[in-house]
Amino acid sequence: NIYDCTFTTTRLLNDNSIFPDAHICMDNVSGIQIGGCTFENTMSYSTTVLPDIGTPYYTDCRGIGIKTNMSYFNTYSANNFKKLYYGVYVNGFYSSSVKILNSTFTNNYRGIYVNSNPGCKIKGNDISIHKTGTIFLNPDNDVDFGAYIESCSTFTFEENTISNATTGLYVYNSGSSANTVKYNTFIGETNHIGFQPIGPLPSTYNAIIVTGVNSNHVNGSSNTTGDIGL
Repeated sequence: NIYDCTFTTTRLLNDNSIFPDAHICMDNVSGIQIGGCTFENTMSYSTTVLPDIGTPYYTDCRGIGIKTNMSYFNTYSANNFKKLYYGVYVNGFYSSSVKILNSTFTNNYRGIYVNSNPGCKIKGNDISIHKTGTIFLNPDNDVDFGAYIESCSTFTFEENTISNATTGLYVYNSGSSANTVKYNTFIGETNHIGFQPIGPLPSTYNAIIVTGVNSNHVNGSSNTTGDIGL
């Protein structure tokens, strides 16, 4: 288990052609509890070319707090993720569903991504997104979000607060079983509740986007939709 630790990126690596990947990386690991930890990249967001590397410090090179492949872990209490590309990135399932609980995500470009982890629980988190002064090595990486849940059936997304994201929550291909999304708060830029554009804001702010085959999809139906919803 990992308790009360601080993981910090403060400068470029000695080999300036390599950028941070993840503070904690797990592959085929089960049962890790992570609590009271801080994961942070203290370098500023900027589009200015750095003389040491001849390019800007790209936003999609800022690293990940926790990155897992086919692993089970639980962020059970008071973890902090700051100024990273992803706070938490989860791929695959091992022994039990991942739980991301009661943590704070501050000024990351993307908060939480979970793929192919049925039954995952994301609850009680405070997620704020940073979008100014950003530039990308891969232009396809410029889509920001609070959380993205992909190919996860019977997931729970509850009592989270997401602010400043272009899209608060993406749900993609969650399958035919019902999922739970409740008691969440979505706050758009300059505190526009529900991501509704006011004045000069663009019209692309969304609290939740649901795409793919989800629990309201009925195979063989003429309109392919049922009455369950998420």
